Amino acid sequence: MKRGHGWTERLLATLGIAALGLLALLAGCNGDAAGPERVAEVTITATGNKTQLLVGEQVQLTATALDRHGAPLSGRSFSFASSNGAVAIVDPVTGLVTAVGAGTVRISAHVEGVSGFVDLGISVVPVATVRVTPGALALHLQWTEPLTVVLEDASGSTLVGRTISYTSSDENIARVSASGVVSGWGIGDAAITVTSEGKSATVAVTVSQAPVHGIEILPGSANIPDGLEIQFSVALTDARGFNLSRPITWSSSSEAVATVSGTGRAFGVAPGEATVTASVEGKSASVPLIVRARVATIVVSPAAATMRRNEELQLGVTLFDRNGTVLTGRAISFSPFAGVAVTTEGLVRALETGEGNIIVRSEGREALVPLRVIEPVMFVDVTPLIATVPVGSQTQLIVTLRDRAGHVLTDRAIDFSSANTNVASVSPTGLVTGVTGGTTMITVLSEGVSRMVQITVP
Repeated sequence: MKRGHGWTERLLATLGIAALGLLALLAGCNGDAAGPERVAEVTITATGNKTQLLVGEQVQLTATALDRHGAPLSGRSFSFASSNGAVAIVDPVTGLVTAVGAGTVRISAHVEGVSGFVDLGISVVPVATVRVTPGALALHLQWTEPLTVVLEDASGSTLVGRTISYTSSDENIARVSASGVVSGWGIGDAAITVTSEGKSATVAVTVSQAPVHGIEILPGSANIPDGLEIQFSVALTDARGFNLSRPITWSSSSEAVATVSGTGRAFGVAPGEATVTASVEGKSASVPLIVRARVATIVVSPAAATMRRNEELQLGVTLFDRNGTVLTGRAISFSPFAGVAVTTEGLVRALETGEGNIIVRSEGREALVPLRVIEPVMFVDVTPLIATVPVGSQTQLIVTLRDRAGHVLTDRAIDFSSANTNVASVSPTGLVTGVTGGTTMITVLSEGVSRMVQITVP
């Protein structure tokens, strides 16, 4: 019986152990039914742990998802992003990073709401060599030449987008712009230094005078009176059209006609033709010079005049040389005084009363035309206006002339005329004489203004 009781105990123990195992198995099954483990952390690593790149380089990033225990989780897809696309860009699916600009950038990977990141430093490839062409420059004053600069890295690859500076050893001789254009400023030698990121190259510059390429005399021709002068000038240019300054040698083909000074001032000696030549550094130019007879005398007609206000008067001008020969085709100018206007053709118009001289000029000579401007007659008063003059008797007409303001005018011409001299005649002084019986009219006229007088002869 004891033996049976012990067997029973062992059977119950065995059944208990089996039950515990079954419970454990069920618990395991219940855990699998809850789903896959969630992502707790994301880590990113770069191939070769390379976190410092040069512009243009690439690096592959690998993202790993970890559970809460730090165990890697597989089968996850990541999304990659760059914090600054101007520094580095990243393929959003593969995680391949390309460096595009200097700076620091953060690359992040995202999965199931969890992110991880890695910081990368990007720097430019350093300049190793500065190459400049041409390697030497020979310039003339005012000329310019551009420099061509190529920057290379240590492997000989060309670099772009780098800062380049230019300096001259002597800006009194050669200057260089911020874009590398060299200009000649003074005669001599200088050096242009081209620098980028601590590397430099030097270009030797020699500046010299440019030879004369073009020569032009101004004016291109001249026509002057004898005894007068004209100043010639010269425009010198080099092969690029820049103005030059050089000593000039002047000469005349006929000094009996015209002489030329060392400064290019020509003097007309006698009527004729000559050639004026300017020479410099083996170059020369010539212009024709005509010397004509000079105006010696100016004769104006009328030589003097009295005008009424608002009247016009045409002046006639005749020019003579020293031999009395009439000259034509010469420039003539007129200078009026206040209250008088004169056209370039010599037409005078009296604007206000007054006196003065009109000056007529030609080739340094002048003539004076005295001119007096007076008020015109506006009113003619006659006494008597009606008169009876017996045959053989006489009556004196008294005439008073007045201007627009009623002022009495004197020294004016007065004309008298009879409509019928068979009845009554009138003298130039206004004395009327009765001739035969009848009636007639006497006209008193002054400067276009008239008055009528009735005369009856009984």
